[in-house]
Amino acid sequence: MHWGGEAAWGLAAGVALALLVYWVVRGRSWRGRRRLFMWVVALTHLPYLAFALIWRPPALGHEALILIPFLAAALAGGRWMPLLLGLGLAAHSLVDIFHPLQDGPAYAPHWYRWACISFDWLLGGYALWALRDSSHSISSPR
Repeated sequence: MHWGGEAAWGLAAGVALALLVYWVVRGRSWRGRRRLFMWVVALTHLPYLAFALIWRPPALGHEALILIPFLAAALAGGRWMPLLLGLGLAAHSLVDIFHPLQDGPAYAPHWYRWACISFDWLLGGYALWALRDSSHSISSPR
């Protein structure tokens, strides 16, 4: 990945979106935070699916396979192990970092990778902190 104006704007967009989610999450109960982070983890890879569908349909299957672990982390984290929600977001940044090294994905805008990396790291860290109280970890997500 190269650095440039697009990357700087992407980083800023990721920080802004992470701050928006933080603002929405901060006043919620522990269960409310867990439920919201569950949805964020489940949906975090969907833009790559959309990019593949629009600009490179043959890559759609590859992107769908990458989505599976994040759906699993969202479900398991939302139900039993909240730690997986923060780790799932942080792990998605690895997808953003290593994606360009694979066959593509030239179909994802350069700025988007940087936005996603900053969003994933910031929100993943916040999720780990916000869900650190393990006394709620076995209860159902209400």
